[in-house]
Amino acid sequence: MRTLFAAALFASAQAIFEGLIQIDDTNYEDLVLKDDKNMWVITYYADWCPYAMALEKELLLNSRYMQVAGYNIKYGAVNVRECPELVHRYEIKRSPTIEIYG
Repeated sequence: MRTLFAAALFASAQAIFEGLIQIDDTNYEDLVLKDDKNMWVITYYADWCPYAMALEKELLLNSRYMQVAGYNIKYGAVNVRECPELVHRYEIKRSPTIEIYG
């Protein structure tokens, strides 16, 4: 029973923030830093964090609203386990952390 629960929890944790643009060490500079047309709202999250999971719904709704309203705001997500260089560079200490660029 525990194995089944752990597998379900892991599967749901892997799926968070799929609706946002996934940012990592390889595409961060091109997508965010070189973008002079859009503001970026970047969420640094841990895929196991319950607070990040709760925040996901609000960010997805907000990103859809901003897109429909015509604002030049893009939403991205950085998995802190997969991007240690970005986490270190921007001194991210907690999950989730939201940073705004642009």
